[in-house]
Amino acid sequence: CAKQGRYFMIMPFGSSSLALESAQQGFQKIFRIAAAVIAIIAALIMVGTIGRIIADSRRETAVFRAIGAKRLDIAQIYVTFTIFLTLLISLFAVTAGFIISQVFQARWADSLTMDALVIYNSQDLTKRFNLYAFEPKDLMYLVLLTVGAGLISAIIPLLSNLRRSPIKDMRDEN
Repeated sequence: CAKQGRYFMIMPFGSSSLALESAQQGFQKIFRIAAAVIAIIAALIMVGTIGRIIADSRRETAVFRAIGAKRLDIAQIYVTFTIFLTLLISLFAVTAGFIISQVFQARWADSLTMDALVIYNSQDLTKRFNLYAFEPKDLMYLVLLTVGAGLISAIIPLLSNLRRSPIKDMRDEN
């Protein structure tokens, strides 16, 4: 058909539901990419933070190792700390996101609802336009991504700390 100069275009007739569905899928794809980029940036920031925490507690680590603690025991302490820290960050991020979405919802939802009812010529005037939706799958994705970024960021400083000699760390501290 293109050779004859006739082009076909698929468009929903009388309803924008297909366009809205397509836009929703596009936003979900953008959301996932943005979340991955933010997780990488967060991991880089957390490498410095957790690395500093581990470096500041070299003496305690050396004492634990000197009295017989295994490297795995010490690693377990820092991994548990990292998991708690990332869960606290996730809780703060979800709470802040919920509060911000509620502010946006209160500010613009009513006018957008009226616009949507007029644009779509809706017969049901009880429908409301929402700027957000609670998606447990996306919430779990964010929490797992945050915890994963935290664990990845703890690996490098933790491995370098555990390979150090406890005697040298105790001697260097004095």
